Amino acid sequence: NIPNDPAILLSYINTKLRDSYPSFDELCSDMELDPAQITQKLSQIDTGTVQTATLSSDRTKDKRRISSLCLPSEYL
Repeated sequence: NIPNDPAILLSYINTKLRDSYPSFDELCSDMELDPAQITQKLSQIDTGTVQTATLSSDRTKDKRRISSLCLPSEYL
């Protein structure tokens, strides 16, 4: 039974790869998972906010976008 939430699934897969498996294909084979289904689920993770915030040259936009990640104000 694997996590349904994409972000938690990413952490779960990374931990499995780090600790137990040399490749994603071997992990899927051993755990009887569909690699396409896992990849599709992981593609639901929205990394655009973080990438935009770190790549933007407009500091005001950065603060708005970063604040949408619910960071404490001392990090803005």
